[in-house]
Amino acid sequence: ARLDGLTGLLGRNQFFQAGENLLYSMKWDEPGKTGCFIILDVDHFKSINDQYGHPEGDRLLKEVAKSIQEVFGNRGIIGRLGGDEFVVLVHDQLTREEVEGLLNVLKDRLGKIRIQDERITCSVGVIPTEPEYTIDELYRGADRLLYEAKKKGKDQFAFGYRFQDMEMEKKSGTKDGPE
Repeated sequence: ARLDGLTGLLGRNQFFQAGENLLYSMKWDEPGKTGCFIILDVDHFKSINDQYGHPEGDRLLKEVAKSIQEVFGNRGIIGRLGGDEFVVLVHDQLTREEVEGLLNVLKDRLGKIRIQDERITCSVGVIPTEPEYTIDELYRGADRLLYEAKKKGKDQFAFGYRFQDMEMEKKSGTKDGPE
């Protein structure tokens, strides 16, 4: 049972095993760019299931998985942790703007998925990969950011740590730390 039966994505255990291996092979040599760990879940999924039924919820999850694969499939690995929670480990070195661009493409695609007249949205937590962090630490950090996005009103992205630092450096034109 390597793959999630509903979506065909990596299951939880397989994602974390593959993710840990992928982290060891990643590069961090492009200034201002990094890979990232993304966690997202579908906003109001429980009420969608309750209102429209589990078959409609399952259809929605399959379409969300397909959209994530179309946007991130060649850039990393994708998994479904369970329920409406999906994760992506992006191995490509990207800037925050590039990640935001990809997330906006995903947001547009998800917005085209409809359940009757309702547009599908998601909340997203994004944390950059760094060589000293394990896949579990990245997951915990991204999960905290996911809840930050939900607190801001859902249908949001919350970026963490080094992405925020890189953004501050770019705005100020300086770098902190030893030269």
